[in-house]
Parts: sequence; structure tokens; C-alpha cells
Amino acid sequence: MVDKQIGKQIGKQIGKQKDNKNDNFKKYVSLSIDGIDIELNAFSDEFIKETIVGMLKAIKTSKYGVKDFKNIKITIDND
Repeated sequence: MVDKQIGKQIGKQIGKQKDNKNDNFKKYVSLSIDGIDIELNAFSDEFIKETIVGMLKAIKTSKYGVKDFKNIKITIDND
């Protein structure tokens, strides 16, 4: 089991990342860890988006009536 403080520390470190070249990018991902909103840089935002969408494409979501991915919400309980 992961200590919640570790999640908070990771969130703070991710939030400290700077990507000055891409300050005005379109944000696709919102991330919150233990109630703390984490600001992502352009690389992290795109990486998370493409990774999740890629994994979802491998799942047969059409049997649930899902063909397109317009808005994806994932909650991970790490207790």
C-alpha cells in the first residue's frame, strides 16, 4: 500500500516541471492526486492522453456502446 504522502510528494514534483517552450498549449488532461490539482507541462499532458486513449482503443468498448472517446474520466483508488 502506498502512503498518501508519497502521492502528494509526487504531485508536487510533477507540478514543478516547467516547459517554457509550450506554455500556451491546449490542455487535454486534468490531474488531481489526493485532492491536489497538478499542473502538467505539454509533454506530460500529451503523454498521458495518448497512453490512456491507446489503452482504451485496445479494449472492446463497442460492446458497451462506446465508439468514440470524447471525454474520459478515470479514478484510481490506490489504497
